[in-house]
Amino acid sequence: MTVKQTPDTEMKFSLRVKKNLLLFVTALAMCFVYEVRHQGKPPWANGVGAFFESWLGSYLVLIVVLLLVGGISAAADGFFFGKQDQRTLGDKVHQVIIYGCITVLAVSLFLFIMG
Repeated sequence: MTVKQTPDTEMKFSLRVKKNLLLFVTALAMCFVYEVRHQGKPPWANGVGAFFESWLGSYLVLIVVLLLVGGISAAADGFFFGKQDQRTLGDKVHQVIIYGCITVLAVSLFLFIMG
Protein backbone atom coordinates (compact mmCIF):
# COMPACT_ATOMS: atom_id res chain seq x y z
CA MET A 1 0.00 0.00 0.00
CA THR A 2 1.63 3.26 -1.09
CA VAL A 3 0.57 6.68 0.02
CA LYS A 4 0.61 9.31 -2.70
CA GLN A 5 2.25 12.48 -1.51
CA THR A 6 0.88 15.84 -2.50
CA PRO A 7 3.30 18.54 -3.70
CA ASP A 8 2.92 20.28 -0.32
CA THR A 9 4.01 17.22 1.68
CA GLU A 10 6.84 16.53 -0.77
CA MET A 11 8.10 20.08 -0.28
CA LYS A 12 7.90 19.78 3.50
CA PHE A 13 9.77 16.46 3.37
CA SER A 14 12.42 18.00 1.09
CA LEU A 15 12.78 20.98 3.41
CA ARG A 16 13.13 18.68 6.42
CA VAL A 17 15.85 16.68 4.67
CA LYS A 18 17.73 19.83 3.68
CA LYS A 19 17.36 21.28 7.18
CA ASN A 20 18.70 18.11 8.81
CA LEU A 21 21.57 17.94 6.33
CA LEU A 22 22.43 21.57 7.08
CA LEU A 23 22.39 20.84 10.83
CA PHE A 24 24.67 17.84 10.29
CA VAL A 25 27.17 19.75 8.13
CA THR A 26 27.18 22.79 10.44
CA ALA A 27 27.88 20.65 13.51
CA LEU A 28 30.62 18.83 11.60
CA ALA A 29 32.22 22.13 10.59
CA MET A 30 32.00 23.44 14.16
CA CYS A 31 33.60 20.24 15.45
CA PHE A 32 36.40 20.37 12.89
CA VAL A 33 37.21 24.05 13.44
CA TYR A 34 37.15 23.74 17.22
CA GLU A 35 39.44 20.71 17.28
CA VAL A 36 41.89 22.13 14.74
CA ARG A 37 42.09 25.50 16.47
CA HIS A 38 42.41 24.14 20.02
CA GLN A 39 44.12 20.77 19.58
CA GLY A 40 46.00 21.40 16.35
CA LYS A 41 44.73 18.22 14.70
CA PRO A 42 41.50 17.00 13.11
CA PRO A 43 38.87 15.48 15.42
CA TRP A 44 39.25 11.97 14.00
CA ALA A 45 42.97 11.84 14.87
CA ASN A 46 42.17 10.40 18.32
CA GLY A 47 39.87 7.71 16.97
CA VAL A 48 36.30 7.30 15.88
CA GLY A 49 34.87 7.44 19.41
CA ALA A 50 36.55 10.76 20.18
CA PHE A 51 35.34 12.12 16.85
CA PHE A 52 31.71 11.18 17.54
CA GLU A 53 31.96 12.61 21.06
CA SER A 54 33.30 15.90 19.72
CA TRP A 55 30.71 16.00 16.91
CA LEU A 56 27.85 15.26 19.32
CA GLY A 57 29.07 18.03 21.64
CA SER A 58 29.14 20.44 18.71
CA TYR A 59 25.65 19.32 17.66
CA LEU A 60 24.29 19.99 21.16
CA VAL A 61 25.95 23.43 21.28
CA LEU A 62 24.44 24.22 17.88
CA ILE A 63 20.96 23.20 19.10
CA VAL A 64 21.32 25.43 22.19
CA VAL A 65 22.45 28.36 20.03
CA LEU A 66 19.52 27.85 17.65
CA LEU A 67 17.08 27.68 20.58
CA LEU A 68 18.45 30.96 21.91
CA VAL A 69 18.23 32.57 18.47
CA GLY A 70 14.67 31.27 18.06
CA GLY A 71 13.64 32.62 21.46
CA ILE A 72 15.18 36.02 20.85
CA SER A 73 13.72 36.10 17.36
CA ALA A 74 10.24 35.28 18.63
CA ALA A 75 10.46 37.93 21.35
CA ALA A 76 11.81 40.67 19.08
CA ASP A 77 9.82 39.86 15.92
CA GLY A 78 6.97 42.27 16.64
CA PHE A 79 9.29 45.01 17.86
CA PHE A 80 11.47 45.10 14.75
CA PHE A 81 9.00 44.16 12.04
CA GLY A 82 5.71 45.43 13.44
CA LYS A 83 2.42 43.68 12.84
CA GLN A 84 2.79 41.17 10.01
CA ASP A 85 0.85 38.30 8.60
CA GLN A 86 1.30 35.46 11.02
CA ARG A 87 3.44 32.69 9.66
CA THR A 88 2.99 29.18 10.90
CA LEU A 89 5.24 27.96 13.67
CA GLY A 90 6.84 25.46 11.31
CA ASP A 91 7.84 28.20 8.87
CA LYS A 92 9.44 30.22 11.66
CA VAL A 93 11.33 27.18 12.96
CA HIS A 94 12.62 26.31 9.49
CA GLN A 95 13.72 29.89 8.91
CA VAL A 96 15.51 30.17 12.27
CA ILE A 97 17.31 26.87 11.75
CA ILE A 98 18.39 27.66 8.20
CA TYR A 99 19.57 31.22 8.86
CA GLY A 100 21.13 30.27 12.19
CA CYS A 101 23.05 27.37 10.65
CA ILE A 102 24.27 29.49 7.76
CA THR A 103 25.47 32.14 10.22
CA VAL A 104 27.25 29.61 12.44
CA LEU A 105 28.79 27.98 9.36
CA ALA A 106 30.06 31.35 8.13
CA VAL A 107 31.55 32.17 11.54
CA SER A 108 33.22 28.74 11.70
CA LEU A 109 34.76 29.18 8.27
CA PHE A 110 35.91 32.69 9.18
CA LEU A 111 37.58 31.42 12.37
CA PHE A 112 39.21 28.56 10.46
CA ILE A 113 40.62 30.84 7.77
CA MET A 114 41.75 33.59 10.15
CA GLY A 115 43.15 31.14 12.74
